[in-house]
Amino acid sequence: MAIVAGLVDAAEVCIPKSKCNFYKFWWNENLKELKDKSCEAHRLWKDSGCPSSGDIFNIKRRAKANYKRALHQVNKENLCAVSNDLEECLLKNHLSFWKIWNAKFSCKRNVPLMVLVIMMI
Repeated sequence: MAIVAGLVDAAEVCIPKSKCNFYKFWWNENLKELKDKSCEAHRLWKDSGCPSSGDIFNIKRRAKANYKRALHQVNKENLCAVSNDLEECLLKNHLSFWKIWNAKFSCKRNVPLMVLVIMMI
C-alpha cells in the first residue's frame, strides 16, 4: 500500500492536470488577434494613467467590446454546431449519439499504465 500511495503522490506532483474544458477547441486566429488588440489597448490605457474618458478610453472600450462580442458569437456558433451534431447522431443511431456526447462532454481521467499495473498486483 505504501508503494501505491507513493506513486499516487508522485503522479499528483509530476503529471499535469487540466479540466475537461481547458483546451478551447473553438479558439481561432481572429479571436487571438482581437485579444491581442484588447490587451494592447488596455496597456496603453493603463500607461496613460487610466483615464475615464477621451480617445484612449474609447479605444480600450471598443477593443474590449469587439473581443467580447466575437467570443460570444463563436461560443454561440459552437453550441449550435454541437447541438446539431448530437441531434443528427441521435436520429441515426443512439449508440453513436452517446459516443459523441461522451467525447465532447465527459472528463476522462487517464491513469498511467504503470500505476494501474502496480495497483493490480
